[in-house]
Amino acid sequence: MDKIFNIILGIIDLIFPKNKRKIAIPCVIDSEWQGNCAFIYQYIKSVRNIYGVDVRILVNNSSKLSNIKDISDDILPLKSFSGLYYLFTSGVVIYHHGAFAGRIPLMSKRRLNLQINHGIHFKKVELALDPDCLEYKNSSKVKTKWFCEYHTVSSHIDALACCTYYHVKLNDVKITGIPRNDLFNNFDEKLIPATVKDDINKLNAIIQGRKIIAYAPTFRNVGSAYQFNDDEIKLLDEFLEKNNAVFCYAGHPYLKERIVPKSKNIIDFNNEFNDIQSLLLLSNVLITDYSSVWLDFLLTNQPVISFQFDKETYRDDRGFLYNVDKIFPGDTIETFDCLLVSLERALLSNKSDCHRYQMIKAMFHEYSDGNNCKRIVEFINEKKGWL
Repeated sequence: MDKIFNIILGIIDLIFPKNKRKIAIPCVIDSEWQGNCAFIYQYIKSVRNIYGVDVRILVNNSSKLSNIKDISDDILPLKSFSGLYYLFTSGVVIYHHGAFAGRIPLMSKRRLNLQINHGIHFKKVELALDPDCLEYKNSSKVKTKWFCEYHTVSSHIDALACCTYYHVKLNDVKITGIPRNDLFNNFDEKLIPATVKDDINKLNAIIQGRKIIAYAPTFRNVGSAYQFNDDEIKLLDEFLEKNNAVFCYAGHPYLKERIVPKSKNIIDFNNEFNDIQSLLLLSNVLITDYSSVWLDFLLTNQPVISFQFDKETYRDDRGFLYNVDKIFPGDTIETFDCLLVSLERALLSNKSDCHRYQMIKAMFHEYSDGNNCKRIVEFINEKKGWL
C-alpha cells in the first residue's frame, strides 16, 4: 500500500508550481544523514542569504534528526501537509542515496533533480551489474536515470563510471568533487556539520595524541566480518601499545557479525561516533578490504592497506569497475600476521609520497581545494538562475 500511495503522491506532485529558490533534501533513514548530504546542507545554509534560497531536510515522521542542533530549524516531516507541500513546490531536490531517498518518485519536469551520489563509483550498481550476479537479480526495476537528470562526481573517470551505472548523458554529469571531502582541505568551522565536529573533539580526547589506525571493512552479502581470535587480539594489543596507537573499528553499518575485540586500545567507532569522515581526517593509516572508503582517504595523503582475508571465498555480489589489485596503491595482504607487518611499515614510512599513490589520487580526484560544495551550488545556480 505504501508504494501505491507514494506513486499517487508522485503524480500529484506534477500539478504543483515549482519555486526555483526552494531546495529539498529528502532523508527518511536517520542513519543516512551524514557525509555528502550533511556537508552540502551546511554549505547551502551558509550562502542561502546570498542566493536568496531556502532549504529543508525532509525526514521520516518518527525521525530523531531534530535533536541535532545545527539542522533542527530546517527539518520537516515528509509525510505531513507542510512537508509534502514543501517537497511538491521545490524547484531543486538533492539526492544522496539514490532517487528514492524520499520514497516518492519525483519527475524532473520543471525542477532540477540532482544526485550528488553516495561516493566515488567503484563497485557496480544498476545498469552496470552483471546479469548473472545476485545483486542484479535482487535489484529494483526502477532506475535512477528516470528521476535524476543531473549527477555530480569527483573526476573525469568517475564521470564515465557514472554514465556506466545510470546510462545518463556525459554532459549531464558535472565534475565538482565529493561534498564530504571538503573537510580534508578546508577546515572552516561553519561548514562542518555539528556531528562531525563533536566526533573530532571526542576522538581527540580519547586518543590523547596517539596514532590512529582505522579499520573499515565493507558490507558483505556472502560471508561475515573478520573474527579476531584471542591470540590475535593479544598480538594486536601489544602492537598498539608498542606503537602508541589506537585501533578504530568502523565497519559498514550493515556489516554482518561485526564483533569488535575488547581492549582499551580498540574503539568501536560505529557505536560511539556519528560520521566516519571525522575518523578519516585524523587517521594515520587506513585498513579496508573491498570498500571504496580508501578512495576518499587518498586525499589525506596517508597510507592505505587492503586486508583481503577472504580473498579466495569472497564473492562480491556486484563486482568492481576496476581491477582492484592493479589500482590499489598500498599493500594488499591476506593474513593477520602480514597485516601487522604491513601496519608497522605504514606507520614508519609514508608510502603516499610515491608516484603511484599520487597518480591514482589524481585519477579519482579532480579537485583537492576544499571547494566541492561551492562548485555544486554554483552549478545549481547556473541551471536555476538564482543570481
